[in-house]
Amino acid sequence: MKIAIATVDLLRGRERLMPWRTVMEVARYARTAGHEAVVLTMPVAMENEDYSLGDVPVKVVPRDFRKFSDYVNSHDFDALYYPTPWREGLKDLSAFASIACRKIAYFPGGSFHLCNVMALWSKVGLRAAKPYLADWLTPYGWTMTKLKDVGFSTIIAQSPYTADTCRRGGFDDVRMIVPGKDDFEKLDEVPEILDKLNIKGRKYLLFTGAPAPVRGASLLLRAVDEAAKADEGICCLFMMRRDVGSDFSMFEKSLSRVVHKENVVVSDKKLTRNELKTIVTHARAVVLPFLLVPSEIPITFFEVLSTGTPIVSFENGGTTDYLGDSVLASAPGRIEGLSRNLLRIWQDDSIYEEMRSSALRRMSSHPVWEHVSKSWLDCLKK
Repeated sequence: MKIAIATVDLLRGRERLMPWRTVMEVARYARTAGHEAVVLTMPVAMENEDYSLGDVPVKVVPRDFRKFSDYVNSHDFDALYYPTPWREGLKDLSAFASIACRKIAYFPGGSFHLCNVMALWSKVGLRAAKPYLADWLTPYGWTMTKLKDVGFSTIIAQSPYTADTCRRGGFDDVRMIVPGKDDFEKLDEVPEILDKLNIKGRKYLLFTGAPAPVRGASLLLRAVDEAAKADEGICCLFMMRRDVGSDFSMFEKSLSRVVHKENVVVSDKKLTRNELKTIVTHARAVVLPFLLVPSEIPITFFEVLSTGTPIVSFENGGTTDYLGDSVLASAPGRIEGLSRNLLRIWQDDSIYEEMRSSALRRMSSHPVWEHVSKSWLDCLKK
């Protein structure tokens, strides 16, 4: 079977990030299962280029719906997986009716709570929040009806919350398939990294990731500053990842305003996965204060919880709904709530142990990538 899996702005180096990780894993599995699978990337925010990752080809295709449909038909694909945020319901999707092959839609982002959209608007600005506001404002039924009308047979949602939203919108065949889990917790540790970062034997909270404003690193700086007033020993290590297109300006501005600088350690050292596993495992908690989760569910959540390390975050629709009491969550964008939870996990050993046990239970039943990819391909069965 010849299968096309479409995505947006996939660039070399982004393959381990969501939503592209899922796309690449499904394509890789499909090829090992004997199918001819290709990833189609549509340029939206930046220039894309053709390349291959292992045996998976990535091809640049037009974003224009009519031209995209012509491309799919001209290459005789048997099946197409296409990314459809809610705001697609505001557009004319009639061009997709001409695509002759089996069509399956998937939600790369999910369904957003208004409180998350407003927190992003308030803390970062309307420009950052605008696409998610459009998603929230689009009536669920519009998008579902339009997808049915142009021949999409199935929808894949990556959290129970988004799946329920699709069903409320009136779509019959909705498959809930969460992203997969790899063997992060089985990686060997590299104790030397703790010495290099001067945290060996120390108690610390951890932020890891790129400084994108949506990730809330700047808010975490303020929350640590606030928490330090109540506990002068609290310490947070910021491991700042330099993803493609990273902008450190907002984070650096916030860092310059930190009062209790002795409670913050910042490093942009590039880590191996074994080194990352080491600092995650030894952290008191990992803090992932997403104002809004653009692509559910971030793989980092699964990696962290698989080691038994608790997570502190903001409430975030499908992500925190799925992970439940494995995550200590507060209202999005509220510094005081985040600071209070930092102190709770820092000071209360019983909360720490309860969350550690919950994390390990949750991840013990979470599907691996092979199972997830197989579930995606099962959508093609009549």
